[in-house]
Amino acid sequence: MFSTKLDKGKPYAIAIQAQPVVPPQTCNANANYSGIANSNIQNIVVTCS
Repeated sequence: MFSTKLDKGKPYAIAIQAQPVVPPQTCNANANYSGIANSNIQNIVVTCS
């Protein structure tokens, strides 16, 4: 949960701020970037390998 609310209809982007180091992994975040609707964003997927 994030404390900053975004305005409805505004675009958003998801990014990994820091990669895990123990164990070392590369992570990617995927989401539908269509913009904020009338509900919470629930389609963010983070995968690490």
